[in-house]
Amino acid sequence: SSGINAEYGCTDPHPKPLPTNPTVLQRPETPKRWSVSSDWMGTDEGFGGHNGILPKAGDNVVIPSSWWMVYDASMENLGTITVYGVLEFTNEKDTVLGANTILVVGGKLVVVGDDPLKVKAHIKLTGTRD
Repeated sequence: SSGINAEYGCTDPHPKPLPTNPTVLQRPETPKRWSVSSDWMGTDEGFGGHNGILPKAGDNVVIPSSWWMVYDASMENLGTITVYGVLEFTNEKDTVLGANTILVVGGKLVVVGDDPLKVKAHIKLTGTRD
C-alpha cells in the first residue's frame, strides 16, 4: 500500500474526519489568544503550540473546530495553518502572518469583525501552486 488515503488526499492511512463547521458559533467573551502560551494547551503533538509552547517558524498549526483564536502576534515562515475553528485577526495592533499555506476547512478566517479594521493585517503566503 502506498500510504495515501485517496478520500482525503493525504498520506495518513487513518486521517481524522474533517469537521464541516466550527463548533464555536459566536465570539466568546474571552477568546483564545495566539500570544498566550496556555491558550495552546490541548494542541496535538507535532503541531505548533503543543504543550503550551508558542508556535514558531517552520511549525504547522491547527486551530481546532472548538477554538476561537485571536491572532495578536507577528510571525513569518510558518508551515501550513489549518483552520477548523475560527482565526480572527486582532483589531488592537498591526499584525503580520506569514505561512506557506493557510487552509480554512469548515472554519472561518476573520479579518474584519463587527468593528471596522483600525490596524493593518498583513497575510503573506509563501507556498507554490503545486
